[in-house]
Amino acid sequence: SGTVNGVTKSKVLTLTTPASVSPTSLKFPAQPAGTTSAPLSATLTNKGAAAFAVDGIGVTGTYASWFAPTSNCPAVLTAGASCTISVTFTPLAAASRSAKLVIATSATSTPLGVSLSGTGT
Repeated sequence: SGTVNGVTKSKVLTLTTPASVSPTSLKFPAQPAGTTSAPLSATLTNKGAAAFAVDGIGVTGTYASWFAPTSNCPAVLTAGASCTISVTFTPLAAASRSAKLVIATSATSTPLGVSLSGTGT
């Protein structure tokens, strides 16, 4: 907001990050322990006007080893482009577990995240 000659004007400024991921959670159906699920996918999209670097894709959390990501993402994602990140789930026991898919880009200071969950039977 600003004031000139006693008149105040205000405007809301909304900033949109050019990097986005959808969906923000992936839930795997029940999977027999020791076997690998079919992949579930998330899409990384560049909604901006300039390219950004895809700096890294990984899984974090106590049970990160139960989830395995693969992607067709290039090192640099051009404006308007998107790429797919697939994740499989291999439960090591009959239990429900979760982790987080993290995607680091030069477009955001904080990595983008996708919640992962699945149950071993």
